[in-house]
Amino acid sequence: MKKQTILDIGCSEGYISCELAKAGYDVTGVEKGYIPNEEGRGRKLIAIARYLATIQNIKAKWILSDWKDLIRERDFKFDNILYLSVLHNEINALGAQVAFKNLELFRGKCKRLFVEVPDVKDQKDWMPYFKIEDICTVLERKTGMKVQEVWHGYRPIILLTNELSKTRLSKKKLRMKTITKEKVNGCKMQLLEGDEPITSSILETGQWEEGTTKFIKDNLRSGDTFIDVGASVGYYTLLASKLVGPKGKVYSFEPAKQNLDVLLRNLFDNGIKNVIVFPFALTDSTEKFKGKLYNKGIAGQGSLNGDVEDNYEEVNLTTFDAINKKENIV
Repeated sequence: MKKQTILDIGCSEGYISCELAKAGYDVTGVEKGYIPNEEGRGRKLIAIARYLATIQNIKAKWILSDWKDLIRERDFKFDNILYLSVLHNEINALGAQVAFKNLELFRGKCKRLFVEVPDVKDQKDWMPYFKIEDICTVLERKTGMKVQEVWHGYRPIILLTNELSKTRLSKKKLRMKTITKEKVNGCKMQLLEGDEPITSSILETGQWEEGTTKFIKDNLRSGDTFIDVGASVGYYTLLASKLVGPKGKVYSFEPAKQNLDVLLRNLFDNGIKNVIVFPFALTDSTEKFKGKLYNKGIAGQGSLNGDVEDNYEEVNLTTFDAINKKENIV
């Protein structure tokens, strides 16, 4: 069986890397140091890591490099990346805007990303950046991954993943095919087969909910902001994107994995750039970051309230206030 690969960014003296290698993982540690012009510090740390691995007969790779240069390589890909005690140091060295922008480099580079952040209860000076409900939102938006779990230890560690969320299915799992409709309000749309009556209505008439569609067309203007909560595969998101134009903005919320995949495909196929998608279900509570989205076997009819016998999918939760604080939507 092939070993799981791990990249330990900011491996320091390699203690964590060595322990993971002992446990049977294929580990690569990378270190440079975060203070400008202090490459000598990184060399010393890598030397110590190599020494500790050698005397313990541990097989691991050690690289002296800026992780950002390493991750940009074409064939770079790991099963797991550890980004522990790094983000706040990057903020100190580079500034928050650059440090958060660099998180985009993780897109498509690993299956699981582990990010350690300061505990704002003990380190209140980090409050503007690392309140859990806010940083989880930032991490998902920047990395394109989904928060799977948050561990609260000495410091919070957030696990993000590209893998499917755990889904409990007491009945049949929804695995719908997509159908292409070429002209829907000037867009090409992928639709979910069996998502009725939405799909059949759009296939037959080119629209969904005639009255609502007309109202939006009559009232939405160029430069406006449109918020689509429960965007499904994007009928109203695509419509609004055309109406508000390049000077406007559309914010779409869709937590269900199947719907979200089709929504993103529809945006990509139409070259749409004025839409920001959030993979969340909106709630009125900040107490939970995970919830169960129940369905009755019909895509697009999900609810956070359901019976234990219904199908459900674990989804990420947030409040509109938390998103609005970051994005200044309204």
